[in-house]
Amino acid sequence: MSSAAYIAPAAEHPTITLTSVRAPPPVHRGDRRRVYDSPMTYPPQGYYPRPPEHPQATTVLILGCLGLAFCGLCAPFAWIKGRRVLAEIDASGGQIGGRSQASAGYVMGIVGSALLAIMLLAVVGGIALMIIGAQADSSTY
Repeated sequence: MSSAAYIAPAAEHPTITLTSVRAPPPVHRGDRRRVYDSPMTYPPQGYYPRPPEHPQATTVLILGCLGLAFCGLCAPFAWIKGRRVLAEIDASGGQIGGRSQASAGYVMGIVGSALLAIMLLAVVGGIALMIIGAQADSSTY
C-alpha cells in the first residue's frame, strides 16, 4: 500500500463558501460581556438594572468615616442615621439600593461611639483622680 492519503471524489465534499459560515465574534479573556447573535436591543434574561441608592447612604458612610477617624462626635449620628437608613432600605423591598454603604457607615458609627465612650470615661476618670489627688495633698495631719 502506498503512503499517499485517500482523497474522496469531489461529490462527497460539500462546497463551503465564506457566506455560509459565520465566525463567532472574538471574546477576549476577562471580557464578561455575553455575545448574542440576535439583533434585539433587549437586555439578556436575568438582568435587572441596579436600584437607585438611598439619598442618605453616602452621608451615613461619610459620618461614620469622620466619626471613626477624626472627630468622635460624628459617630453617634452615623449610628442613629445608619439604623434609620438601613430600616428604610429593608422596607423598600429591593426598590432602594445603597445598603452596603449604609451598613459600613452604621458599623463605623458603632465603633466610633464605643471609642468616644471609652475616651470620655478616661477623661472623666482622669479628672476624678486629679480632684482626689488635690484633696489628698491639701489635708493636714
